[in-house]
Amino acid sequence: MKTCEASLICRNLQLSASVAFLLSPIYPRLFQTRAVDSAYLERFAGVARLYGKSSLERLSRTSFMIIGLGGVGSWTAEALARSGVGKLVLVDGDDVCTSNTNRQLHAVKESMGQPKAKVLADRARSIHPTIDVQAEIRFVSRPGAPAALDGFQGIVIDAIDSLSAKCGILAATRAAKLRTVTTGGCAGRISGTQIKVSDLTSTRDDPLLRLVRKRLRQNFDFPRKGPMDISAVWSDEPLRVATDCEGLPGNQLPEDEELHPNCEWGYGTAAHVAGAFGLAAAGEAIRLALLET
Repeated sequence: MKTCEASLICRNLQLSASVAFLLSPIYPRLFQTRAVDSAYLERFAGVARLYGKSSLERLSRTSFMIIGLGGVGSWTAEALARSGVGKLVLVDGDDVCTSNTNRQLHAVKESMGQPKAKVLADRARSIHPTIDVQAEIRFVSRPGAPAALDGFQGIVIDAIDSLSAKCGILAATRAAKLRTVTTGGCAGRISGTQIKVSDLTSTRDDPLLRLVRKRLRQNFDFPRKGPMDISAVWSDEPLRVATDCEGLPGNQLPEDEELHPNCEWGYGTAAHVAGAFGLAAAGEAIRLALLET
């Protein structure tokens, strides 16, 4: 055998041995990373074909925090998990109950009595096996809002209906310079086609967000004119109250009450409207995540 041929065979054998070594269990990290990347791209190629591959890569590195996992927030979590995001922080202290069935994604027989954050975290992992999900089973109060955001870097979606806590969260995200989406009231409405997304200052016909603006200006030194730099999801559809049911409210919400629905003034809610609010919030959160910094 000629010297050059022997040398070539030797180099080929060395290369084959090197490839076998790299794919052996000694290098599980390399092998696992390639497998995960391939599966991720297969699972979310449709997102890349819409937004672009570089945008999908950015989403895969972005964190999203959803505070409030009810009729709106549960659908937001679903959409973000199906968009291939890198991390979800799911915050809610409530459990799934039977009365959630008409509007909340996680309200099925098997999940009754379980924490909403845990149920949605498990669902997100089932949709997106490599997602980093953090379930925080707690309520966020106005004074506790800064602590809830401590160390978080990403996009915040506020999907709660407590007026005091909502204002505390929005003030805390502003102080932390976090891009934020807040949601208005989806109850009392039957149309999913009248939903708007705008700066919080531009909303109308939404009693909850009207009170939020008022208190942010009064108590948290938000500007009285100009944008607040908080995205809001809202509807200009007039509020609807059934006339043949007892215990339903009028159209005016008391300013001195926490805006938790109850038997005295709780509006009815439709799944297609709550879902549309939540999906619109997810879309706006993705838009904010893809903005150039």
